[in-house]
Amino acid sequence: MNKKEIKSKPPYPMLGEIIQLLATAFGTKSANAEIRKKLDRLAREGDFDWSLPSQIVDELLLKPLDEFDPDYSEFVGDFVNFILKEHVNLISRISLDAMSRRDATPLLFETRGVRHVAEFLIALKEQFGGPDLGDFLGQDASPLDVVFQWCEVALELDVANLLFSGNKQKRDDIARWRRGETVPDFFASIRPIRRSLMECCPGRQSEISIFGKWLITARALSWLMREAEKVGLGSLIGPVRQDILLNCPVRDIGMKLSTANSDAGHRLREVAECCGPLMLGGLSRTKDKLPEAQSNSRGEIDRLKGLINNHDADGLTGYILDWCEGRWHILAGDEVKALAFYDRAADLALYRAGDNQKQILEEALSLAAHLGKKTVIKKLKHRALAMGFFSELFAEFSDHSDVVSDWEIDQLSQAFSVLFPIHARFPRALKRKQRTAPFPFRAFYQPDSDKRKPDLSNPDRVIGFSMADGTKIRRPQLIWFASEDRVDDVRKLLKAGADVNISDHQSGSALLNALQCAEDGRGRQVLDLLLDQIHDKETLNRMTEKKRLSPLYVAVLLGDPIVVEKLLRMGADPNLQASYPPQTALYVCIERFAFYRQGWGEAHFRQRMAAPQKEDAEIHRRYSGGLAGAMGDRMSIEKFGPEGANLMDALIKHFVQKVSDVPRGDFVRIAELLLTFGADPNRKHSSPGPGRTPLMLAAENDALDAFRLMTAHAGDPNLKDDQGHDCFALACGFGSQNVISYLKCGL
Repeated sequence: MNKKEIKSKPPYPMLGEIIQLLATAFGTKSANAEIRKKLDRLAREGDFDWSLPSQIVDELLLKPLDEFDPDYSEFVGDFVNFILKEHVNLISRISLDAMSRRDATPLLFETRGVRHVAEFLIALKEQFGGPDLGDFLGQDASPLDVVFQWCEVALELDVANLLFSGNKQKRDDIARWRRGETVPDFFASIRPIRRSLMECCPGRQSEISIFGKWLITARALSWLMREAEKVGLGSLIGPVRQDILLNCPVRDIGMKLSTANSDAGHRLREVAECCGPLMLGGLSRTKDKLPEAQSNSRGEIDRLKGLINNHDADGLTGYILDWCEGRWHILAGDEVKALAFYDRAADLALYRAGDNQKQILEEALSLAAHLGKKTVIKKLKHRALAMGFFSELFAEFSDHSDVVSDWEIDQLSQAFSVLFPIHARFPRALKRKQRTAPFPFRAFYQPDSDKRKPDLSNPDRVIGFSMADGTKIRRPQLIWFASEDRVDDVRKLLKAGADVNISDHQSGSALLNALQCAEDGRGRQVLDLLLDQIHDKETLNRMTEKKRLSPLYVAVLLGDPIVVEKLLRMGADPNLQASYPPQTALYVCIERFAFYRQGWGEAHFRQRMAAPQKEDAEIHRRYSGGLAGAMGDRMSIEKFGPEGANLMDALIKHFVQKVSDVPRGDFVRIAELLLTFGADPNRKHSSPGPGRTPLMLAAENDALDAFRLMTAHAGDPNLKDDQGHDCFALACGFGSQNVISYLKCGL
């Protein structure tokens, strides 16, 4: 690898490079020419499309292997998914910013590559049987030769003579494989050999299947051995054999990598000593600045640049310099120029900078959104998604046609004012005219909205409103007046011919906004008026883009059986999954019963706020605006400080009281209505545990009346969630005595 290549590649291999290595090792890379081109680009350029790795693994690795042996394909798929997730987890935590690709490769080969090969072989042997691993990894042995020997001795199948007795060239090919001179082609050799053996040896399919698994494995291992020798990594077989003999001992790989990076960073000590205090002091995002901070920090950045030029010839720490420059220009009020530095810093930090990658991407995303640069946002978000910095809920439930929705640009822009509050700018910049930073939440300019009157000559007119931070929004006037519970104005618009099915830019309807107004406790006169209007089923079952709210979902939150029944009779789908994570109306109804167990609902709510789970991040992004940060992970009580914690405590108490104020019997009636109209009590959900059904949730919440209703409507108490728990196990685990007694009596 020449110096230019070293400087252009990060220390960690990119996801595309790992997938390329595996597809080439197994010999399946040529399965799809179009996908192969995407893989080559992914390995060359990095994560330009976050959804490609899984697609490429399926097309270039798992599909060809599935046609060869479905069981082996599933085994390899689990292995590949594991190592890719582990790789992302490692690179997002452990920095190797003092090491080049040349320095890091032997270390990663020793700590991760060898271990993965050993674990793969052990698992393959345990699951399917096959040759002895000691023989397979013998000091002077060829893995392919060992597999053919095992086939000849254990299975009594001489493949070369059985299949190619009259074809000397084919027999010579096998001999070269066995000597380790070449490796067999998956499509031209391995697959036809297995197929021919299956045809000529009826009744021995199981044994031949094992031979096929080890033949392709030996092919992959032989290729990896040759590549390791070619790039100067030495023997692969010896370290793998040693790891297997030691039963793959547990090692703190993160600590070993961190120590190696620290040792390599001695020459960069002055760089670290300069940039650390600079980022925490003069370039702090949130601290007020002294008058001299701008010039002082400019001087320190120039000094940092000189230190990097003197001590870092490979440019390993270049991302730090660009990050500092980006911060400085934001604080100085030159946000447009700052974006160019952030864009480059994000590129250089990936697969290099450990947990700094996330911070740089978060700041860069919010800045790009603040400036309205959608192309930059999309590029940065692809990379953040590939690194796992956004919740997996996005990957599971998002429409991948456009990685950034319009609402996300607003949310990211709102996060900018949280990450870079105006008061923390350099004093000189505060005197200059600043680009307006939106509030981290929606706040209407009430005087503007109060004086609005309906335009009856154009009842479907879209009108604009000013927000308190100066930004603008536009909505159909019917929806606006419905959201404010201005019943007289809504009645006039309906009389003038306003379309109740009209939607706003978020796909919301007047009915949905009226429901939200009622659920917030701001009035329900418009709701009662609109419930008497005929609505299209599409309107009743349309979800908003940001929060994925539907009318029926909000009606259940409201806790009014009459409203729920009217919506169901109009055509609302009781099995539509709304909100985040997606929930049916029945599921969210059963959730409410937790708040009628003394302290249970509130305790759970507080626990989630004190220590949010990873899946909560996507919920906070959609419901909490910029306060949640760019990636939705800033909504914990711990991060709010004392005043914020007190506010959060008040909000939790208000929420719990609002739910508790609904008579418990109303939710029982809602559950009954939903079941009557076809709600599925066995529909699986992802939260609070993957695979949970409404019936399981009733068992957890000890909601016996709801539990009995669901069993009367085909609810199956014997179903198990993804952890193997059925209703009885969940009832026991949560101390649900009423449900336990009911189940013990055999329903």
